[in-house]
Amino acid sequence: MRVEIKRRPDSVQTLYEEARAANVERKEQTPLDDALCWKELLNRKVYPNQRALGLALGYSDEIVSRTVSIASVSSRVINVIAEYPDLLSLKMLVAVREYSELMGDDAAMKLILEIAAKGLSAREVVAKRMAAQKLPAKRLTSNREPVSYKGATGEIKAFEKGGRLELSLKGLTPDSVTELTNALRTLLA
Repeated sequence: MRVEIKRRPDSVQTLYEEARAANVERKEQTPLDDALCWKELLNRKVYPNQRALGLALGYSDEIVSRTVSIASVSSRVINVIAEYPDLLSLKMLVAVREYSELMGDDAAMKLILEIAAKGLSAREVVAKRMAAQKLPAKRLTSNREPVSYKGATGEIKAFEKGGRLELSLKGLTPDSVTELTNALRTLLA
């Protein structure tokens, strides 16, 4: 075991930078390690902002932002993905975070197991997220009833869920609009 004795650093920031340099040298540092540590350092104001952190470590604002964003993933998802060292690249972690935000923790954990089993790439995970975003939204069903008022025609839609009612009329004169608006305000007051 190699042991080095060094002077005590003058600040937490210097301590972190020296410790991180040693870890990177040993090749044990992952973007997940950075994400969790950087979020803590920013929360504790060791670095005033992401830009200062990036400047101190030699990373662009984009890399720091993407890395820190990984820490927003729930601990449940982090614990599962941490079991698979091959998945700890920045691209894969960001792709899993985006998927988790869209689909939830349970779906993300299932996806991680699928990635590990099938060897999916970060690009394939992004494609899965994009496909999930394009799923048609469940439409609310409504009861529609045709209505007419002073020569204008339209409909009333009453939605079964959500407590929503819509009135739509076309062909009203400006006076009819004013009259109907006032009548509705009186009714709803």
